[in-house]
Amino acid sequence: MYGNGLFDAGRVFVLPNATDGKAYAFHEEARNRICQDLGLEESCFVVGHVGRFVYPKNHDFLLDIFAAIKRRRPDSVLLLIGEGPLQVRLEEKARRLRVFDAVKFLGMRDDIGAWYSAMDVLILPSFYEGMPMVAVEAQANGLRCLLSNNITTEALLTENAVMLPLKQGPDAWATEALASSRRTANLPAAFAIETQAESLYAAYRHFFRRALGPQWDTIVFRPEASARHGTI
Repeated sequence: MYGNGLFDAGRVFVLPNATDGKAYAFHEEARNRICQDLGLEESCFVVGHVGRFVYPKNHDFLLDIFAAIKRRRPDSVLLLIGEGPLQVRLEEKARRLRVFDAVKFLGMRDDIGAWYSAMDVLILPSFYEGMPMVAVEAQANGLRCLLSNNITTEALLTENAVMLPLKQGPDAWATEALASSRRTANLPAAFAIETQAESLYAAYRHFFRRALGPQWDTIVFRPEASARHGTI
């Protein structure tokens, strides 16, 4: 958008959109609780997706994948977290595919970490997307992630993530999904909130020092107080 000149000159500060891996860690209790609340057997195969019901997310293809999974694993369920203008159309397609009873339209949630723990695989078959934080959070959970190769490869943070082309079709995606297994994983330092908090703190110190010059030494910088008041 702005050209490469400033970036190549080292005048651009890049801060990855990091996350708190501990907040998204896998918890067996959360999975058991959610399965119980939804009336699911603990042994069922749980497919998940988090995102708005809009064209770029490609929920149509996701339902085709799930139908293929369901034919092989009749005990499978699909958890759809999100809202959006295409929900009614997707509900109608789920009925046509005869999987509606196994698809849970869950709306918006503020406890996403627990829902990742309930899933066995996260599928993001997007037509186009930048860096999906959903994929970052899910990998922090140790969740297997199947991503469209239309998504940036920067989303491949751990061995839990795999990219597939949409042209392979729903059966190939279903095969990969059913081969999934949860693995313990640690996010790279670039996406660890502790690391990036320190980077941001150092950046502000650098900017203040450049802007204020010798006056910098007279300022008492108290990040802990600033955090309490929502300022820097």
